[in-house]
Amino acid sequence: MGITFADIVEKSRKVVIEFGGGNLNVEYDPSALSPAKISKMNKDLKSVDEDDEEAMLGVAKMFCGIVKNWDLVGPLGEGENGEPLVAEGATVPVEPEYVTWLPSPVIQHIIEKVGEDAAPKGRKRK
Repeated sequence: MGITFADIVEKSRKVVIEFGGGNLNVEYDPSALSPAKISKMNKDLKSVDEDDEEAMLGVAKMFCGIVKNWDLVGPLGEGENGEPLVAEGATVPVEPEYVTWLPSPVIQHIIEKVGEDAAPKGRKRK
């Protein structure tokens, strides 16, 4: 009897991603990762005009299909009245409308580190 895809992939993994100002704890879905998806996201991030809201929303949707939770806190974004969309100290929801406020290099760095962690050589016993 064969093995199913669901039997060989984890449903959730956590990785700590270092940034200059500290660490970001990220929970992601390894079964949502594929070389094709990572390649498409990287290509889109490098070529998309950050003023193209529709293209950035597409990237953010792919990102949110992989990243499920994190401890990123606000302030983030700017609402119509000039106040942040996410208040200072509040957790930023992992939802496309918030992810689109992150700079492309930040999104790319997170996906790169998640991809490295998901690779068999990147896995560490916890």
